[in-house]
Amino acid sequence: MFPEDVNKGIKLLRFIKDSSIMSHEALHHMNISAMIRLEK
Repeated sequence: MFPEDVNKGIKLLRFIKDSSIMSHEALHHMNISAMIRLEK
């Protein structure tokens, strides 16, 4: 792994951590949408 990739990964992890609450809500919404689609 190159240092640049590590830095990108750390930034990405930080971004994911910062928006984890929002993404959790989005995933929850997507899961509900997927379940509704599967039930039909």
